[in-house]
Amino acid sequence: MLSFCGVDVSKDRLDVLVLPEQQSFSVSNDVAGWAEVVARLRGFAIAAIGLEASGGYERGAMRALLAAGLPACQVNPFKLRQFARASGVLARLLEDAMLQRLSRRRIARLVADIESLDAHLVEIVDTDAALAHRYRLLTSMPGVGLVLACTLIALLPELGVMSRKQVAALVGVAPYAFESGKFKGRRCIWGGRAPVREVLYMAAMSAGNWNPVLKQFRKRLQGAGKLPKVIIVAVMRKMITMLNAMVRDDVAWADHLHGRRTVPTAC
Repeated sequence: MLSFCGVDVSKDRLDVLVLPEQQSFSVSNDVAGWAEVVARLRGFAIAAIGLEASGGYERGAMRALLAAGLPACQVNPFKLRQFARASGVLARLLEDAMLQRLSRRRIARLVADIESLDAHLVEIVDTDAALAHRYRLLTSMPGVGLVLACTLIALLPELGVMSRKQVAALVGVAPYAFESGKFKGRRCIWGGRAPVREVLYMAAMSAGNWNPVLKQFRKRLQGAGKLPKVIIVAVMRKMITMLNAMVRDDVAWADHLHGRRTVPTAC
């Protein structure tokens, strides 16, 4: 009887299942583990071995199996799931465990990529003294992190040379009247630089909870019965106008609050 083998691949481990014998085992995803997989699979009449394509982590095992003359091939996990679904084979328990492993690996990979990109952005900013100084000014405000600071440096170079109304309009957080004759509609925002506004929105969500000044401002608007969307836009507008003033006056957050004109010296 011919057997079929499936290999679930992760960075550190290979999970192997042989059907119809229902034989399963796990090995490390390294030279020793690959050798063990080859040795154990030689005991079966294997018709096909499917390895999950997993960002390159499957390559070593694939090379070892092919070098041993075993019929190994890569399998796209998405296509495999669709085939199982079309065949009426859900394999819920095995599929849920596999999806959890895939999800954890992808999340870890995305987190690592984000950290790498963040570090690269800081390196770019640090190569220019003027940019590094502006970065220190911006991030001195509680609620302003690396992403917003770099976004403002790259996409809003006019920051610091505009009035508060101009910067609010340029970012797209200035409310405009919606009126015609006797009709009085609700004021709304429109236009501006969407990429900046999108990042500012996420920063304002955090700053409205953790920045003492903006938190008090948000609570005051809530007490006045303002709608949630109106509140977050108001926090965004106040945040960008304060950052504009800090860059204009060349002062850090604490000095801006107290009217002092000193330059930050630490990153």
